[in-house]
Amino acid sequence: MNTLVYGQVSNTTTVDLSGYVPLAASPDQLITAIAAVMLHGQVSDNMRNTLVSTLSGISDNVRRTKAAFYLIGGSSQFQVQH
Repeated sequence: MNTLVYGQVSNTTTVDLSGYVPLAASPDQLITAIAAVMLHGQVSDNMRNTLVSTLSGISDNVRRTKAAFYLIGGSSQFQVQH
């Protein structure tokens, strides 16, 4: 997950998260959008609250977006479903 979000999968494969960056101004909206594609829209209240709290501490929207994908992708809810 770290390489996927913060690096390159290969010399010719990268991940474009730019469509999510405008949503990062609101951590809750960002989480909703990412959860829709990674968790089929299902995120527990506890996980959402933890993510909102954590992501609110990151002021840069690009960094916030990458952190959200990293945290959701590494979460037990994502690991169980996929």
